[in-house]
Amino acid sequence: MILQRKKINGRMMYLFVCNSCHIEKWLNSRQARAGKRLFCSRNCVNRGRLHSIEWKNKMSNMMMGEGNPFYGKKHTALSKELMSKNVKIGLQSMTPAAKEKMNYGKRRSGGFQGKKHSIASKRQMSLTRSLKIANGEIPTHPRYIAGTYKSTKTNEQNRFDSFYEYLRMKILDIDDNVSAWTKNHGICIPYKLGDTEHHYVPDFLIQQLDGKTVLEEVKGYEKHNKLMAKKGAAERYTTEINILYRILMHDDLQKLSYSFFDKSIQSLRRQYKNESK
Repeated sequence: MILQRKKINGRMMYLFVCNSCHIEKWLNSRQARAGKRLFCSRNCVNRGRLHSIEWKNKMSNMMMGEGNPFYGKKHTALSKELMSKNVKIGLQSMTPAAKEKMNYGKRRSGGFQGKKHSIASKRQMSLTRSLKIANGEIPTHPRYIAGTYKSTKTNEQNRFDSFYEYLRMKILDIDDNVSAWTKNHGICIPYKLGDTEHHYVPDFLIQQLDGKTVLEEVKGYEKHNKLMAKKGAAERYTTEINILYRILMHDDLQKLSYSFFDKSIQSLRRQYKNESK
């Protein structure tokens, strides 16, 4: 926004204040765009602006694959060296205020250094994370094969965090003895491992055609003591609410794999990876 204008050294100058950061400065006619300038920088133009999901997706897709100007290219050793030097020069020329701003996040993340969470806070963090997993909000093991699967029986989106879970979902959808199933069941069972309290979220809640409800865990492998602790807590929980509990290990899932698809788990995993490329 232009506050005033006057001639300085024979040139028409404009006293400009940015509508976002409110910094005042004198600009010539070209810089002030004939008195119509509102912001001092692109950052101030975009500050507080909320882009639509459609716009974000469009921009993301434009920069993916061959749409990215750097697609298929690599930095040369010389360009890497120049970029490294430019970063060092930039850091050396930064103002104290800019350095303070850059170190702000580091200071905050290091604010807990030397401290420990209390037992109560650990329990609360464990419970919060487990409830988010139970409601399908976050994955359990993002380092494994993970994604979402839409059930043909319930039309519900469910998150899978391993190939075993994905395979079990496919089987549940074509199993004539199953009427409905979900991973988003919200069940979170407390259990103890040693002196530490944890929370266990079983994989599936299954409704069978015979009227029985089953809480099910699919496991390729897990340490015996941890699995037994979870199993004991789950069996006590399901007994109280009068439903069944079962664990499917690798061998159990292998039999189901041959029964429904006439293929091994390894063969189906390779097929899944090829189709996902």
